[in-house]
Amino acid sequence: MKVVFTTNSDYNSYSSHNLLKVAINSLKVNTTLEPVVIWDGYQDRTTGWLEDNDIPIIYHELSFIKQIKHFDFNKIQCKNKYIEDMYKHYPEYYNKTFIITESMRMDIPDLFPDEEYVLYCDCDVMFLKDPVFPLVKTPLGVATREDDFFNNGVMLFNIHEYKKYHEDFKKFYIESDYTFAIGDTTTQGAYNTFFKGLVTDIGLENNWHSFFGVNRDASIIHFCGPKPNQLKKLIDNNTTYDILFKSCLNDHSKHYVELWYMYQDELLKGTK
Repeated sequence: MKVVFTTNSDYNSYSSHNLLKVAINSLKVNTTLEPVVIWDGYQDRTTGWLEDNDIPIIYHELSFIKQIKHFDFNKIQCKNKYIEDMYKHYPEYYNKTFIITESMRMDIPDLFPDEEYVLYCDCDVMFLKDPVFPLVKTPLGVATREDDFFNNGVMLFNIHEYKKYHEDFKKFYIESDYTFAIGDTTTQGAYNTFFKGLVTDIGLENNWHSFFGVNRDASIIHFCGPKPNQLKKLIDNNTTYDILFKSCLNDHSKHYVELWYMYQDELLKGTK
């Protein structure tokens, strides 16, 4: 099965090229999945690394970039107070680059029309073993939580079923003001609101957040929120990050941070 990551030539903490490399390294070591990277922008050392490691790259600009209105943050068009606060206090995380990268997952059905299933993952994941999924007959397979809410950092696309909703969903997203009935952030609110009742639960073990606890059955670890380098600074008491980040630090997240750095160290030693 193909696993798709989206990123771009602008480096920031959410589309970090280092996160992407570690995700791919752990995937190659621990799974039989086939990584593919959708890349927006110019070629650089990271695309060179991907080519050296035989990782397919699709150079692509977001198909509806000229239609979407969410990118002009200077005019504060967003009506979602939570997002406005994040733009204000964490501009290095929530910015134009991040939103474009977030939105690019919506082009997956157009880029992989002949695939039956495609797994999308954020760059801030780590693979521990091959994921096992139930049969997904709905447009999406996701790890649901209370009230069927789901994080959209890991999604299994049933391409044939998803295409039935594809254009309507893009229209819904483009015309939104980033205020969604369910969820409070970017594409996650859009997916949860539009696809409510149209998803299959693939189990939290396939989108296990690093601060949930150590789970020996987990296949995909997701560093949702603070990234490994940010958590490492918290562990080393070398940071002023606020309570939002500190709440994600515990002995369990420390365990997964150590694992993540192990895969990074392999890369630094020249492991392909």
